[in-house]
Amino acid sequence: MGHSSQIPPPKISVVMPLYNVAPYVEEAIASIQKQTIQDIEIILVNDCSTDQTPQIIQKIAEQDPRARILNTPKGGAYGCARPKNVGLLACRAPYIAVMDGDDVSTPDRLEKLLAFLEAHPEISLVGSAIRTMDEQGRFIGGVSDVAPTHTAILKTAHLHTPCMAWLARKELYEKLDYHRLIPAGEDHDFLLRALADGYRLHNLPDPLYWVRIRKGNTSDSIGIKQYLLHYYLVSLYKERIAHGTDSFSPSELAKATHAGPLKSALYARSSRYLNRARSAQTRVGRYLWGALSLLISPWHARLFWNRMQYKHIYAHERNRQEG
Repeated sequence: MGHSSQIPPPKISVVMPLYNVAPYVEEAIASIQKQTIQDIEIILVNDCSTDQTPQIIQKIAEQDPRARILNTPKGGAYGCARPKNVGLLACRAPYIAVMDGDDVSTPDRLEKLLAFLEAHPEISLVGSAIRTMDEQGRFIGGVSDVAPTHTAILKTAHLHTPCMAWLARKELYEKLDYHRLIPAGEDHDFLLRALADGYRLHNLPDPLYWVRIRKGNTSDSIGIKQYLLHYYLVSLYKERIAHGTDSFSPSELAKATHAGPLKSALYARSSRYLNRARSAQTRVGRYLWGALSLLISPWHARLFWNRMQYKHIYAHERNRQEG
């Protein structure tokens, strides 16, 4: 479906990369259709789905003129990076949000993020807190901590993903040449490149986005590689700060995220112990299983230490703001 050059661009473009999300995609798209700000376009990028996703989004696009469907060419193994770029290149609006096809946005998500960016022209991107939910849509745990200011983000960029569920100015994507093809790490890499290049980021404390945790999605499927990837991206971030560029290459990415059988086995066992700690009914049980998890896997131990540092900086910054 084409768009005449005479039609003014919408205020916000929402890009949704989609791969085999048939059970969830209607709810995800509906949460965007029902936003309190309606001046939007919805770019649905079908990434070679083999379930009913194409048929579902085709029906939605026929009923909502704000929706457009794009299809990625077959081949390649870059996770969401490639379909995101396909959608981002098609955006017409000055502000861009991205949303996974199995997640949910609160009705006021786009309105609140847009209001902040319009009130703060020095900020290029604003994220929000999130909540996680299971496959049935039931909340798991509480609201995520998010570094509330650009200063706090800079202090914690090496410890935690700087922003989640964000709205960004289109020009930021253009200046950074969109996402690099880093499976399961394209968002984190994009944010670190933005910070290293001097762009200002911010987070709102409101949980405006709900992430669905399910078997088979990125957060469940890459295991120890996610931790290895984190440290590789941080090393590129430090290079970029020091030299204005970095040494990223697909071969170095593969080498940095390779986990041998021993590391993978230790990580898997540590994860099982960590899950036991989370479900333990007593404090002693939680401490016992948690300690065993940290002793077995240095990656979980390092993640735990990073988390403690992040919480300390987060609490200090929140107290400073409130004081």
